[in-house]
Amino acid sequence: MTLGVAQTVNVADGGHVEAGHVLIGLDCGPLAKDIDVRPASFEAGSRAEDVAEAKAKRDQAASFLEEGKAEFDQCTVRAPAAGTVKVLVTLGQYVSTFAPTTLVQLKPDVK
Repeated sequence: MTLGVAQTVNVADGGHVEAGHVLIGLDCGPLAKDIDVRPASFEAGSRAEDVAEAKAKRDQAASFLEEGKAEFDQCTVRAPAAGTVKVLVTLGQYVSTFAPTTLVQLKPDVK
């Protein structure tokens, strides 16, 4: 679930964009803090149980980091294709997947 405030609009209304262009940036500050992972130090003893436990903790931390990165990626709205954009969102507007709102409309280029 993503929520935030429309912090940046990176295209003018009626502007043309290429596929992958970041259209809207959301302020997902609390989420960014959640995935601010510092390198962890896992000390393993010589016993097989200690080594296995350290590896499990390492794998769990990597999994949490990947999940956090995927959620954080939802804080940007990218153009799925090249085209002309109609901007509907206003800066400072609250956005949530609980109450989906159309932020932009994209008229794809005709090939």
